[in-house]
Amino acid sequence: MQSTAYARSQEAGLRQRLTTARTALTALTAGKGKGHRRYPTAAALHAVCHRILEKHGVVGLLTVTLACERQTRMGHAHCGRPSKHTPQPSQCLSAEVRYQVSKIHLDSQALAARIARLGWRAYVTNASAQDWSLNEVVLAYRGEWRIEHGFHLLKGSPLSLAPVYLTKTEHIRGLLCLLSLAVRALTLIRYTVSQALHQAGETLKGLSPVYPHVKTKSPSAAMILAAFASISLTFVQQADQYFVPVSPLTHLQRRLLALLNLPADLYQRIVDILTNHPPFLSEA
Repeated sequence: MQSTAYARSQEAGLRQRLTTARTALTALTAGKGKGHRRYPTAAALHAVCHRILEKHGVVGLLTVTLACERQTRMGHAHCGRPSKHTPQPSQCLSAEVRYQVSKIHLDSQALAARIARLGWRAYVTNASAQDWSLNEVVLAYRGEWRIEHGFHLLKGSPLSLAPVYLTKTEHIRGLLCLLSLAVRALTLIRYTVSQALHQAGETLKGLSPVYPHVKTKSPSAAMILAAFASISLTFVQQADQYFVPVSPLTHLQRRLLALLNLPADLYQRIVDILTNHPPFLSEA
C-alpha cells in the first residue's frame, strides 16, 4: 500500500540529497594553486564522483561529465636554481593534466520513475484474507513498537539482561524466565495506568523529580514504580511485640494505586500481615 504523506516526505528528502550531491560534485572542480586537490586521471575523478552519488543515494539520477585540461609550461631541465656562472641553463617543456567536472546532468525520467515508487510499503503476513483485512494487518504492524518496547525493557534499565555472568544453561534459562515475567509485569503496569488516564481524560503531574510540573498521559513503568520509592517500612521489636510503622502515602501515590485498581490501604494490609506474622530478624 502507498502513503501519500510518506511519499511526500521521501520526495523532499530525495530532492535535498540531490542538491547536496550536486554541491559536493561541483566542489571537486577546485581552483588552481596550493591546497587544491587535482585529479590527473579520469578514473580517479570518476571513482570520487561515484562515491558521492552512492553516499547520497542518487546513483542513476545524476550524470557527471568530465573535462580534461592540459597546461604546458617551460622549466629548467635540472633541479635547483642555476648559478650565475652557468652560461646557458638547459630548459624543457612539462605538461600538466587535470580533470575536472564540467557538467552535471539530472535525468528527469529517472527522477520521475524514482518518485513514482516512493511511499510504498509491502506487508507480509501468514494470516489469510478471511481472517484479517488489509486495514487490520496495517494496524497490527503499527503496533509492533510495543513488542520492541518490551525488548528495550529487557535489555536496558531496570532489568538489564546484559551482561550475563552465568555459565550453566539451566541458570541462564531460569534468569530469562524471571526477566520475561518482569517484562510482562512492567508492560501491564504501564498499560493499566495509561488506559485509565485515557478513559478519564486526565494526566499525571509530578512523576519526574527533575521536571515536577510536566504532565504526561502515558507514564513509563519505571516512572510509576519510582514514585513509590519514598515509602519505607520500619520493623520495631519491643519485648515480644512487633511494630511496623509505614510512611504515609502522598496524593500522587494514592492516585497511582487507584489507576492500578489497587486498594488504597494496600500498604496497611502489608503492615497487618507483617505484624501478625513477624519475619525473622538478624542482628548481622
